[in-house]
Amino acid sequence: MHHQTFLSLFREVLSAPTAPFHEYHVARVIRERISEMKHVQIEEDAYGNLIACYRRGKKRPKLAFAAHMDHPGWVRHKGEPVFLGGVPEERLKPKKGKPHPVEWFGEFGMWDLEPFRLEDDLIHARVCDDLIGCAAILALFLELEKAEAETTVYGLFTRAEEVGFLGSIEMAKKWPLPKDVCFVSLETSAPRGGAEQGEGPVIRAGDRISVFDDAITSELV
Repeated sequence: MHHQTFLSLFREVLSAPTAPFHEYHVARVIRERISEMKHVQIEEDAYGNLIACYRRGKKRPKLAFAAHMDHPGWVRHKGEPVFLGGVPEERLKPKKGKPHPVEWFGEFGMWDLEPFRLEDDLIHARVCDDLIGCAAILALFLELEKAEAETTVYGLFTRAEEVGFLGSIEMAKKWPLPKDVCFVSLETSAPRGGAEQGEGPVIRAGDRISVFDDAITSELV
């Protein structure tokens, strides 16, 4: 992909404001970008998750790459700001001085930070978890379009992950894809087990609950 196209895509997605249950700005960017892609179709399920599919030719789908559209933030509840997301309470309280300012976008707010900056070939953004995953899926679709790849690949964009995986759980209950399609989560996690930023793609083999699908893991590696 051309460098400027790649940079423009990531800047636009990562600059979109978002919070749990308020992912509409991100969803709009995703829809607009996909509308420019000839072989990608997108639909919305009953819970606001977006299901996109690149399809060219008759190859059966095997993978669905997924990312969530929300990020910890504040929402207005009965006129009062309430913080939603997996951030310990003590980290929200300043040790010295005033708390970090919040920027409001109507009914939700985010930390008032620079939305996007490229410095020394590293992206610094207000939201990496998990808008970087959303941007990566769109970049994948662009690469497939450019290569005129004969394949079928899904991209799933879910809601309200930060408050208990609500969007992805509802999607799993009424799985909309063929049963043999494997869900591959694109996440922003802390470096562990020798996985260092800048050293290449990281494939997680499992989590604290279980080991992931061995065949798919091996194929991704």
